[in-house]
Parts: sequence; structure tokens; C-alpha cells
Amino acid sequence: MGTKFYFFVVLLVVFRPSESQNIRTLKLALDPKYTSLLPLSTQYYITELSSTPRMLCFLMCLQLIDICTGTVVNSDALQCKLMNSHLNGLILDVNNPVPGWSFWDVESGCASGWLAYNGHCYIRTSTQLSFHDAHTHCQQFAAYLVEINDLNENTWITQNLLKDIYCADPYACGTWTGGNDMSVEDSFVWRGSNAAFTFTNWYGSNPDDASTTEKLDCVEIFYLGSWNDRPCPDLKPFICEK
Repeated sequence: MGTKFYFFVVLLVVFRPSESQNIRTLKLALDPKYTSLLPLSTQYYITELSSTPRMLCFLMCLQLIDICTGTVVNSDALQCKLMNSHLNGLILDVNNPVPGWSFWDVESGCASGWLAYNGHCYIRTSTQLSFHDAHTHCQQFAAYLVEINDLNENTWITQNLLKDIYCADPYACGTWTGGNDMSVEDSFVWRGSNAAFTFTNWYGSNPDDASTTEKLDCVEIFYLGSWNDRPCPDLKPFICEK
């Protein structure tokens, strides 16, 4: 029950002047347990298309492969919705099923429980560990604490890995990233690669290490996507990436 079947592989060959051709592939699988179901919220739609046959819908997903995690297709009505999240875990309109809709999941190549984005795999672990222990835990899976390099990645993490997190005080439910300035104060780098930050999304006046006697050397992400620096020994859930 719920086993995926009917696979499609979409191939796109992109030609650019003075460059070698770029071949991209996408494998989608029908997930029958979501037949006739749609999410209650439209925030997980990248776009909604009409007059769009199923194969054209798949091709559009391939063109947005960095953010497209699947498609909801109505072949009879020629309608297509590109998704930025798997339907698993979303609130679905189970009381009002709409015949004709089917969900096609992008096969990511990530292990069970991990989510794919832009060629990488991510998982949020709810076990609360210190920054250093969280880093060690990620290494056990040939991974590292998440490195967030641009706004798109930050938004994807917020919508997919933090979507079920909420607390009135955001400081009470942060999640460790790999960001830190343990070596040089105010020179933030990522723990896994030691690369300097190229993007930030600080909350309020953070980082605010200079305003306290505490050593706020490690970076967490709040459920709405903003960042905060806090003491590395604090116990927090964390996100691994590989």
C-alpha cells in the first residue's frame, strides 16, 4: 500500500554558444497515496500552470531542479503545480479530495529521511547536542553541520526542515548550523569547510557577542529563517548536510 510505481526519466539537453552541452536528468515516481489530494496551503507551490500536459510539467520541474521537489498534475484538466516540498508532512485537504490530481515525487538519491536540494542532502535531527557534539554526529554520516550560502537555500531550509517548528520566543527553539567565529572574533566561517560566510541573515542586532560577557561563537537558525549567535555548549537540535 502506498508503494511508488510508474517512473519517468526526463532528459534536457541545454546548448549554449561557445560552451559544451549541459545534460540534465530528472527521475520522477508516482506516489499513489497522494492521489486526489492537495495541500491546504499554496505556499509550497513554486508556480501553478494551466494548459500544461504532464510531460511539459515534468520538463518545467527539470528546469527548476534546484528547488523543484515534485509536481502535482491533473492530466485531464492540463493543470500542473510545481512543488518546493514533498507532500509528506504537509497538511492535506483530505476532506475534499479532487479527482484527477496525482503527485510525482522527484527521486533525489538521498537516503531515507534526508531531503535533497541543489545536489546536496539535508536532515534535521531533533536530538539536542552541543555545537561540537552535533558536528561529530554529522561526521558519522559523512556529513557536516549545514552551510547556508544564499537566500534561496535559507528559504528552502525554512520551508522544508523547519516548517513544523514554532515557539513564541524564537531564542527557545533554534537549530544549530555550522556557522561559528571560534577562531577569530566576528570572522564567521563554516565548521565543515572553514569557508567564510558569503551570505548572512542575522536576527535583529545579532551577532551581539560584544554586548555580553558570554562567548557567543556558534550560529543557530530560527524557525523563520533568521540567525543568532549563542554559546557553543548550549544544547540544540541541528541540521546535517552532505
